Amino acid sequence: MRGKLYRQDRILPEETTVLCITGNGLKTTDVLTNQFEEEAPIAPKLAEFERYLQQTLDVAEVATAIGA
Repeated sequence: MRGKLYRQDRILPEETTVLCITGNGLKTTDVLTNQFEEEAPIAPKLAEFERYLQQTLDVAEVATAIGA
């Protein structure tokens, strides 16, 4: 597709191109079956997410992820 857009001069190689992917991948999870360890679900609360980050990432990564 990109080659076709280049040939048509619709995008130029020196330009920055931004893509907006509108799908969320929930319909195609079957391709990931048995590829990764299944994570335990967390409650949909910010505090739970931050606790999960602290348990799984090192301190510097957590600070960066939560903007501290």
